[in-house]
Order: sequence, then structure tokens, then C-alpha cells
Amino acid sequence: MADTNVIVLNAHDTTSDPKEYGFDSWRDYWEAHGHSRNDLKHHRKNVELKNGKHEFVEVYQCLACGKYFQWDGELPDNFDGCHVYIKGKGQEKLYILPLCHACNHCDDEIETPSHLLEPAPKKKN
Repeated sequence: MADTNVIVLNAHDTTSDPKEYGFDSWRDYWEAHGHSRNDLKHHRKNVELKNGKHEFVEVYQCLACGKYFQWDGELPDNFDGCHVYIKGKGQEKLYILPLCHACNHCDDEIETPSHLLEPAPKKKN
């Protein structure tokens, strides 16, 4: 069965702490639930290091802005696990989706394959 694309929007005022659910970040939560940064478009890029040497690094595409950023697995880097909701379905069901820092708080519509959405945990009371 082919994956379908959906339009999502950032969910505002989602201040829950991933540590309450046993994760260091929402990005870690997303990866721990069967997703991989390699599910995003990526390629190797030649970058110049501070010492003047060059090194190839893997860069990943933000689904919202289309720019490529490093995601080296160590925080901080350029990706966040963002809370989003599917347009037209309201904010009662939230999902986690990796986006770059800048797009984590944007109000733009984001088109994404539905398989990249990980249901966010229900709020703890």
C-alpha cells in the first residue's frame, strides 16, 4: 500500500517534558518508535572544519523549509522533535515530526508522508 502525504501544522503551547516519558528529547522519542533520520532525504556534504581540513558529513532535509542540516545524534544540533497535528482534524491528536529549529515554531503548512508521523503520548495528569 502506498504511503499518503498529509498536511500538518505546528501545535503551539506543547510544553510537555519528554523526560516524563523516559526520553531525553522528542526527537529521541520519534527515533525510539521505529523511525530513522535516514527516512528523511539526505546526502553527504563536504564541509570545512575549523582547522581548515575538509570532511564529508551527512545532512538531512527539513520537511518544512527544504534546507539541509546536520543531525549527528548529539544535542544540540539542527533538528527538534516537533509537535504537529493534521490539518482539518484539530489538535486533539498530536504527532511528533522532526523539523529544523527554525521550522519548529513556524505557522506554515507542512506536507509530509504520513508514515513519518509518530503519535505523541497522551498528556500525563
